[in-house]
Amino acid sequence: MERTVGQYRFIERLGEGGLGEVHRARDTRLGRTVVIKCVPSDLAHSPGPKARLLTAAHTLKSLSHPRIAEFYEVVEENDELFLVFEYVEGETLAQVVGGRPLNARRAAELAAQIADGLAEAHAAGVLHLDLRPETVIVTRKGQAKIIDLGLSDFSATGARRRRVAAGAVNADAGAIGALGYLSPEQALGENEDSRSDIFSLGAIFYEMLTGDAPFHQADVGATVLSVLRTTPQPPSQRNPAVPRYYDAVVVRMLAKSLQGRYESAATAAAALRGLADRQPEPTATPPFVGHRRRWPVVALAVGAVAVAILLWLFLPVR
Repeated sequence: MERTVGQYRFIERLGEGGLGEVHRARDTRLGRTVVIKCVPSDLAHSPGPKARLLTAAHTLKSLSHPRIAEFYEVVEENDELFLVFEYVEGETLAQVVGGRPLNARRAAELAAQIADGLAEAHAAGVLHLDLRPETVIVTRKGQAKIIDLGLSDFSATGARRRRVAAGAVNADAGAIGALGYLSPEQALGENEDSRSDIFSLGAIFYEMLTGDAPFHQADVGATVLSVLRTTPQPPSQRNPAVPRYYDAVVVRMLAKSLQGRYESAATAAAALRGLADRQPEPTATPPFVGHRRRWPVVALAVGAVAVAILLWLFLPVR
């Protein structure tokens, strides 16, 4: 039997997200496709966590930015809770990268777009704290959109992060992929802020440039230790197609301390856009070599013109 919730008719199950089951649905009133996240019953039935989730949802509803998947509403029905979001058609950034480096300019453009979305969210007091290639969609028009914004405290990844911060680094072997994008302060359970998202974006940018995530290791403990202690090889050394001037931006985004990173997502976006707009450095050539090679050609051309003029002036007209 076809399932409906309020004005929404379920079309297909998209999978299991960080917050629970995710479905594609049709808004029968407005005629648009949406994404519905089914809130787990233990969260929906817990007064305290539910109240915090509803407060977060209220804040999300105030956000409107082309780089953020829009949040529409909360639906409560039959003692169940549902979050309704914009349906973004495209591929996750993880699928776009697929273990292969992107063109450096394209990577910088996408990273700048993500930073723009983060800047908008941060200005409203919303942090992502679960930013990774799976939580960014690249639309069919090639534009980046952030999903799952502001929900990490209620998600499975958020729970994993809390377990890691509590020292249970080997408790969840399936967490390696998500934990490889945590900032050091998140891994340690220390105070995080908007610069924590900048670190995660730096790890994503590194992966776009090289095809490899900078901190992923064979197990959870080694991955977390890498986040805390490892300084990745500069991307230009991993991928010679990356201009060397990209390295400084990546290094600053991946600084281990909050103070070492860009002070805001807006300044990070400006730096990333500067990379995308910068022309490649010209290849150096020995001085005057090109001119020496052109001189014989120029001399022949001038001589031919001179001969033609002389013939026109002195040959009798018939």
